[in-house]
Amino acid sequence: VEEWVLKSITEATKVQRMLGIRVFKLKRLHGEVERLRRKQEAKNKIMSINSKLNVLSTKLAEFEEKAGNKHRLLNKKANSSTLLEEARFRKQMQGMFSAELETLGKLLNEWEVTEGKIEDSDMLSDVVKSMLENSHR
Repeated sequence: VEEWVLKSITEATKVQRMLGIRVFKLKRLHGEVERLRRKQEAKNKIMSINSKLNVLSTKLAEFEEKAGNKHRLLNKKANSSTLLEEARFRKQMQGMFSAELETLGKLLNEWEVTEGKIEDSDMLSDVVKSMLENSHR
């Protein structure tokens, strides 16, 4: 066997070994990137529901402020259909709150299983933290 062939084989073996190491490192890096992507997706879902709950809470507070005005009952336009609409709105909001809180509770439980305790204090608003405590997540 000629000397140039032996050198080529040796060089090709080195290159193959080096490429194998680089592929292994890239696979490890890709695994870490995927893990972080899944973590960010979960965090985004949690924060999205947090935002929805904040919006619902604000809408409900505004509604209750208007509905709590005693003068509206003295108005001739206020009739039983208005009161029924208010009751329907409250029931609808309660359903929306319950559904979102349940979803959020599941997401938070999944987070704690995969990532541990939530370290980011800005991930949940104080309003939502209070809701979760009251719902006995």
